[in-house]
Amino acid sequence: MKNYVLVGTGSRGTQAYLVPISKDFKENGKIVGVYDASRKRAEAAVKITGCDIPVFDDFDKMLEVTKPDCVIVTVPDCEHDEYIV
Repeated sequence: MKNYVLVGTGSRGTQAYLVPISKDFKENGKIVGVYDASRKRAEAAVKITGCDIPVFDDFDKMLEVTKPDCVIVTVPDCEHDEYIV
């Protein structure tokens, strides 16, 4: 099983990744952390899943604490480089 973190909890991040991985594919992977520039949006997205997923205020801290296998980046396309470099 792989551990994932999600960066960006708009509709793309929430509906295409957070909810399906948390509900439909939980045997294959787990979201171990969520980060969004808006903590309230991140908390609302996690609430939709019904799962206990930590929400982080700092991207680097999230990586340090969770040590994920993979980072799912769903922020606006023009901001991707900030998280993938």
